[in-house]
Amino acid sequence: MFFIVGRPARGIAEAPYDAGYPTKIVLRTVRQRLARRVVLRGFRCSDRHILRFAYRDELLPPPPLTPAQLDSLGTASARLDPYKYPMRKGQRTDYGGYMLFSSEGQWMITVLERGRVVGSIVLLARQIN
Repeated sequence: MFFIVGRPARGIAEAPYDAGYPTKIVLRTVRQRLARRVVLRGFRCSDRHILRFAYRDELLPPPPLTPAQLDSLGTASARLDPYKYPMRKGQRTDYGGYMLFSSEGQWMITVLERGRVVGSIVLLARQIN
């Protein structure tokens, strides 16, 4: 699985950040489809503040949102289930959703399968111009 985000900044994946707005991030499987459910969890590197996700039809109010809203909406983990429908050979699965960054900074995202960490990435949430 990999993240479709902006261009790298200092060797770290960069996610566009706009204060008060959820950040749309598409996740794409590396292989054709996930073999089993994976779970995403995240935190801000500076203080381990929990990142919230909206990847399963969670309703979000219209932005702009306050930092308190970004800290309480969505879920503390995102469950991504294997795609259940027929796929063409070589077709990959995309999972669209939002990461609710409550501030700029570096955020660690971990990918767990059956409760075991199978990958991680640091995203730099940086104000867009």
